[in-house]
Amino acid sequence: MESICRLGAMKFHTALIAVLLLTFLSASQARLISSDASDVYEKLETFGFPEGLLPHTVTNYILEPSGKFTLYLEGRCPVLIEDKYPLIYDKVITGMLSYGRLQGLKGISVKAYYVWWSITGIALGDDHSLFFEIGILSARFPYNNFDDPPVCGMRSSAEAAFMDPIPLQ
Repeated sequence: MESICRLGAMKFHTALIAVLLLTFLSASQARLISSDASDVYEKLETFGFPEGLLPHTVTNYILEPSGKFTLYLEGRCPVLIEDKYPLIYDKVITGMLSYGRLQGLKGISVKAYYVWWSITGIALGDDHSLFFEIGILSARFPYNNFDDPPVCGMRSSAEAAFMDPIPLQ
């Protein structure tokens, strides 16, 4: 009889641990994933960035406490910066986010000097400008150019092919 009670207590103890573990895992996942993508723009602003840094097509995102993030868009999103610089957001964008700094970016490309380059980082400048980093080079843009989320779509790929190159520093 005593062994049956011990067996029942062990099963109860194991079940209790499993329930607590599942509760902890689902609670930690809830902190990381936002199913309402509309607050991603507010999140950007709390880190010093304008909401127009991301297109309006964000469907979901994951932001870990470490700053590591993954953004999910409806699909690839081509836009023009300042109506002349072609930029493409991939369907998935990853990187690290801290105040005034996006680094280790993957999933955003810009056409400069007739070649597509990956944007590896974006930094907030002291003069309230944004520096888009392409490896060791960077291009500076006014902060207010990104007040509103860009709308996906370029006029045409032929026009984009002949746009002026971005002045890199």
